[in-house]
Amino acid sequence: MPIREAAADRESMEELHRGLLDAFGDGLQLTVGTRALEDSEVGLDREPLRPHPVYTAALTDVAAGKTLTSAWCIGWRVFVSKEAGAGRAAEVYWDEAAAVHVFGGVTEGGFVRETLDAIGKLERREEVRQGDYELRVLRIPGLSVYAVWLRSRSGADDLVMPLGPTFESLESGEVISGGDFNHALRKPAAAVLAFEACDEP
Repeated sequence: MPIREAAADRESMEELHRGLLDAFGDGLQLTVGTRALEDSEVGLDREPLRPHPVYTAALTDVAAGKTLTSAWCIGWRVFVSKEAGAGRAAEVYWDEAAAVHVFGGVTEGGFVRETLDAIGKLERREEVRQGDYELRVLRIPGLSVYAVWLRSRSGADDLVMPLGPTFESLESGEVISGGDFNHALRKPAAAVLAFEACDEP
């Protein structure tokens, strides 16, 4: 079946729309999924642009081999387009200290297109077409790790595709199981934690 899209909360999507309208003005042609807002509210078209949650994980959990099981959602991202171009993504985050949703800005270029290409490759895989997966992305700033993450909803192992520069234990653009991904990051995370401990006064 097609990769599922998680249901984003309305407050996040409204903040996304406010930020995008501030950035692009009334000429923006976008949607955040057909269920988020009515077209009449902001003049949206009906092209689905894949809202998906953004996750992160603590280095202590990564070093313990619990990257995916302990990851938590920090915001939402959508792919946005204008008539004049594509390859843009916009994000919104929850600011816990201020207890508000915050527009995170728009990114564009090769890395966004690489992410879209990765999702397309994953969708064509037999186990994905026959399975039941939810689209997520994972960022671990302490390790400079970014990956497209398909969370299994059927009990099968998750699938992860790391992108961009990464460790020798991971290959950019290659699909690995969630278990192998967790294992591959244990040593790099432990090394970073050990370095940080030595650097403390």
